[in-house]
Amino acid sequence: MKVWTRPYSLLLAAVLLLHMLSMTLLPAAEAKTSRAAKIVELSGTVKVKKAGGSRGFSAFRNMTLNQGDQVSVGAKSSLTLQIGDRTGDVMTFAENSSFYVSDLKNSAAGGKKSKLKLISGSVYSSVSKLNGDDEFQIETPTAVMGVRGTHFVVVVNPMTGVVSTVVMSGVVKSTSIQNISTGAGNAQQSNTVHLYPAQQIQLDTRTGTGPIEARVEVVNIGQLIGNSSPDVIKAMISNAASIQKENEAFIEQMMRTLEQGGKKLEEKSALVFASQDDLSNIAANLNNLIGNAAKEALNQKKIEKNLLDKLIEEANKSIGNPAQKIDVTKVKPLDPQAGLDKALEKEREAIKKEKPAYLDEEQLIKENRERLERLLRQLIESQKTLEEANRAKLEAELKNAQERFLAQLTESEKAKFKENKKNNQGNPSNGNSGSGNSNPPSGKGIVKAVPSKSSVKAGESFTVSVLLDRITDLYGLELHLSYGPGIGLDAQAGAELGTGTIFNKDRSVESFKEVKGTSANEARNEFVYVISHYGNVQGVSVNSEQVLAVIPMKASADLTNINIEVEAKAVKGDGSLFSLDK
Repeated sequence: MKVWTRPYSLLLAAVLLLHMLSMTLLPAAEAKTSRAAKIVELSGTVKVKKAGGSRGFSAFRNMTLNQGDQVSVGAKSSLTLQIGDRTGDVMTFAENSSFYVSDLKNSAAGGKKSKLKLISGSVYSSVSKLNGDDEFQIETPTAVMGVRGTHFVVVVNPMTGVVSTVVMSGVVKSTSIQNISTGAGNAQQSNTVHLYPAQQIQLDTRTGTGPIEARVEVVNIGQLIGNSSPDVIKAMISNAASIQKENEAFIEQMMRTLEQGGKKLEEKSALVFASQDDLSNIAANLNNLIGNAAKEALNQKKIEKNLLDKLIEEANKSIGNPAQKIDVTKVKPLDPQAGLDKALEKEREAIKKEKPAYLDEEQLIKENRERLERLLRQLIESQKTLEEANRAKLEAELKNAQERFLAQLTESEKAKFKENKKNNQGNPSNGNSGSGNSNPPSGKGIVKAVPSKSSVKAGESFTVSVLLDRITDLYGLELHLSYGPGIGLDAQAGAELGTGTIFNKDRSVESFKEVKGTSANEARNEFVYVISHYGNVQGVSVNSEQVLAVIPMKASADLTNINIEVEAKAVKGDGSLFSLDK
């Protein structure tokens, strides 16, 4: 009988190893409130470095990301990420993007916090309505974007550090972080402005002229599309119905404000509508926003016409108002002055006369490189802190679990366990047992599951020793044990390393779970055990039979013959997978 109780693939080993690492490398205080994101689509080369580790893994669909993970999207590649418990929060990262999951957890007040640091590249975000204490932020080296149910684009130029933010619908609270000179030296100051649909802002760390509101502009469609990958453009068009629906509600909000004598929705904003004409000009920009983006994508040859036509046709199916359907042949250009505060015109002119960033590109590149290096050092220190905290936590848990496990054994079982442990401790730490083995390791490996008893009574405890042999360059392993409904994992103990000689205790982590059979067709239970090194640790070799783990079990019925089936997949140091023989 096959051990697997569900479809199995080569990727499953990597999935469980990465999931295990992500769960065990969270600080203890955050473990119960941690959340996850999931990769729903990807193309090309996407690499993930799990929190606390130094080894990069190739990403794959349905892979989970947790707080502390770093992701890089290669050239001609893309990634679509979904926040696990907020399925309406979807982020599309363009090629050459790099980001860090800085915060994914539930707050003490019950809110869901989602924060990512975009180091370089661009991302299109579709964020569903936030409730109560929910937070959604994208942090960059020079600005922080806080969101309220929004479609928006953020671009970080890796050469100059200039951050561009474009809002398609909703509201983005943009807070700039700028360097200033004081009598005591250099310091930083922050300024905040609210961005509304069809508005953009570009920020860097240098002090600029005038208030931050004067830096808000109507979206430059050419720049937006030029900075966007085909996948980001596709996401914009695919979300056209949602964007237009949100913008309709926004226009109604402005109308009510105008009727009540107001002309701004919030004080810290650059959107002004003093008359019905102003409101009409803003509404015209919103109604033509997606159409202009689609037309410019065609002009810049970002998307082939036949594909663009299909995207528009599909998007128009969800747009009820015929007047709002996308038609690139009838689209009107955006009004570059619509909604801008006329009182800030002088400040905007002064900003235009500032020395262009690219004339001082070498200095900006130097400043940005230093900034990124500081960020990298912070990430490394954060990883070290996580690693040290979790190593101590893991050692304490292993010690406590082993004590609980030993308490379940009879005196003869304890003596046998200690004898095996003593014998194996004489082996070299890399798992080699000497040159006396007449059968050298094949590299493919052998796995066995050996019960400590051949028959048991109901309520009686026993153990299953998992033995490995003839393996080279072993970095991680996923084990499946299958057994009948009469036995199960002993809830009073836990899976423990039997010897510590196969895997380096200081540089490895483990995880396990028992899955109960739920139907007549799936009556057997399954125990899944995963262990892996992490960081810069070489794969180990096992030249003779050694104990990987001792699994504590307990019988729920009288059994005259304990039948346990085993299968395992292993990960080599180079990341390749292979099956072990039985």
